[in-house]
Amino acid sequence: MHGDDVRDVGEPFAAPDADVILRSFDNVDFRSYRVVPKLASPVFETMFALPSPPKGSTESDEQKDGLPVVCMVEDKQSLQLLLSFCHPNAELGLDTLDDLALAVRLTAKFELSNAKRILRPLLREHLHSDPERVYALAWVMQSRDLVLSAALESLSSPLILPDHADTNIPEFRDISAHALRQLINFQSRCIHSASRIGDDFQWLKAEDIPRRARGKSVDSGGLCGTCPNTKVQLKEPSDRLTRVKDWWLLHVKSLGRLFEEGIDLTEISRIPHGPLKAAVSKGNACDGQDPCRADEIVEVLIATASLVEARVKDIIREAAKKLDMPFT
Repeated sequence: MHGDDVRDVGEPFAAPDADVILRSFDNVDFRSYRVVPKLASPVFETMFALPSPPKGSTESDEQKDGLPVVCMVEDKQSLQLLLSFCHPNAELGLDTLDDLALAVRLTAKFELSNAKRILRPLLREHLHSDPERVYALAWVMQSRDLVLSAALESLSSPLILPDHADTNIPEFRDISAHALRQLINFQSRCIHSASRIGDDFQWLKAEDIPRRARGKSVDSGGLCGTCPNTKVQLKEPSDRLTRVKDWWLLHVKSLGRLFEEGIDLTEISRIPHGPLKAAVSKGNACDGQDPCRADEIVEVLIATASLVEARVKDIIREAAKKLDMPFT
């Protein structure tokens, strides 16, 4: 379409001494200086280096006001954002995650390396609300740190849960099956290992367990009628089983079950009311020679929460090391 169907976008792309016009797919003209997008993008550098068809030929470039017109496949919104990255005085207008997603795609297509510096902190603002979208966009940008941060945030509501199987993430169309599989594998490893934290104690040393949570030997009269002879295999000592209080063991198992629905590191140190009430009730029922008071039990559970938090962080770190990203 030409003539009346074409309009000028206006400032800041209306320089009277511009030497080229870039026309969007929906017929909006942007006046620019060749050197500006050329310096910002090797794609523009190659585009402007191509020879123009001879004047008078059927393939001759269109002219407007004596300036060559370059027709782009991008629409007005995309072209304006693209040129705004190139022009120092243009406002970007990256107000939403959809705006950022468009910017990331343009950055990748036109190889705008400097734009990544602008986009990374803006994408981080959406980590908590849209971790999977940020993960995909970070993968497109080849930003390793941002990919890891987004993968970590995704653990609070992982895609591997049945309730999230139908979640629609439009940016997943822009990444490879390998990239998506890395996220799924990362979530699976973390959720599986964290949810079993109360089934396998070989990550824990006896000296790290709070004293009031450790069981006494039979000879010392430490067992009571309500606590079974509970023993677990620890990391140290590795040559024998270690006796622990039954209410403590059940509490750690209940914390592990909480991770079956996701992992939120900010919530680990906050002991959930249900498991807390159950542990205190179980501990108060002890009829041994040295029963634990409620305040002692709560103190033990707070210390245990720190142990569990440290272990979950280790699990996440180990899983992150296995994220296979073809960029540094």
